[in-house]
Amino acid sequence: MGTAAYWLWLQDAMGAGANTADMLAAFGTAQAVWSASQTARAMSGAFTPRQLTKMRDAAPKDFAPLIRACAAKGWEILTPESGNYPPLLRAIGAPPLALFCQGESDVLRHPMPLGVVGTRNVSYRSRKIANRLCVSLAGAGALIVSGGALGVDSAAHEGALAAGAKTVAVLGTGLDARYLMENAPLRQRISQSGVLITEFVPGSQGRPQNFPIRNRIISGMSRGVLVIEAGERSGSLITAGQALEQGRDVFAVPGDISTSTNNGSNKLIREGAKAVFSAFDVLEDYALRYPGVVDLARADTVLAHAPDYIPPKESPRKKTVRKKGTDTTTPVETVPQAPYTPYEKQPREETLAPSAAQTVVSADACSAGAQRVFALLGDEAQGADALARTLASPIGEVMAALTELELFGAAQRVAGNAYLRGKA
Repeated sequence: MGTAAYWLWLQDAMGAGANTADMLAAFGTAQAVWSASQTARAMSGAFTPRQLTKMRDAAPKDFAPLIRACAAKGWEILTPESGNYPPLLRAIGAPPLALFCQGESDVLRHPMPLGVVGTRNVSYRSRKIANRLCVSLAGAGALIVSGGALGVDSAAHEGALAAGAKTVAVLGTGLDARYLMENAPLRQRISQSGVLITEFVPGSQGRPQNFPIRNRIISGMSRGVLVIEAGERSGSLITAGQALEQGRDVFAVPGDISTSTNNGSNKLIREGAKAVFSAFDVLEDYALRYPGVVDLARADTVLAHAPDYIPPKESPRKKTVRKKGTDTTTPVETVPQAPYTPYEKQPREETLAPSAAQTVVSADACSAGAQRVFALLGDEAQGADALARTLASPIGEVMAALTELELFGAAQRVAGNAYLRGKA
């Protein structure tokens, strides 16, 4: 039996995002944990009672079908024993015990990975900044690592690809999840010129709690993290905090002080993050530390020859059509949309032909709690506290539901951390 089966067994028992550093210090390998007695595992102090129970009730051989299924799809499984496992990731407090990879896993050995994060509901200005900065950063030799989502993530990956470089997308779902399908073409391009990686087993869907777990991998495998347009409660600030805990550098692009979506980025700068106005601000120190990898002269050269980037006005959303006169919640038709091409001039919004069919936003794919919140959303912005009072629900549950709805395009966050129903 290969060692991957032991690591999958152990990761399943400990859970995604678990503190695995104590286990690695005590046992070194998953095979050593399997060979140890239940008493020795308990005495090590590296496991919780629940983890010990899950270890006892399963075995590495149970994961052979998963390994075969991944092999059939051409997906690789990396463990801390694998040569292509990201070197910096091994040193964090909670390194993942198994990473599922689609694409060129040897990219993960790059000596100069740089995480780029920011809001999904990004402004036109910040989307353009993210893209142009990443063209320069990748052209100068950095490996762009981001989350494969809409907004800043997409602009960052597009920038790396436009520079003719590789890029890494760290997902918060399984590799096969039908999540943010409007970004599926970009993920496919990344898998062909870079790599998609995830800690979550195939079949795992996008849940709000997955993304902070995912973010520690973005920061953990990177030399530094660049934040572009982040509000005060943005998940990007969680990534920046994790980067600081992991001893990574933190950079931020200054934003308009009159816009709340930049409050988080500006706060990071006020608290000591390095302000970024060009690729030079990020790479000047790294060029001295990695002279054979980072070439500052190429940053401007590559940018000058890269195609112009035309960001969309807003994040695209999947549109569904309902039959009139029916109360069914099942989409009966998907309106086909031409794939977005970021390097060709896009028609102005007012010149687009109106759809022949009426479209509506749906929360069908969301949890029951999220659907209850969705039913209260409309064209008038409401805060989470008001929604919580109406539903007589804890504010934490309402915030989690709003995050889920936002991820699925069923809710839109506006100024003041208020929410509207998403727009089709």
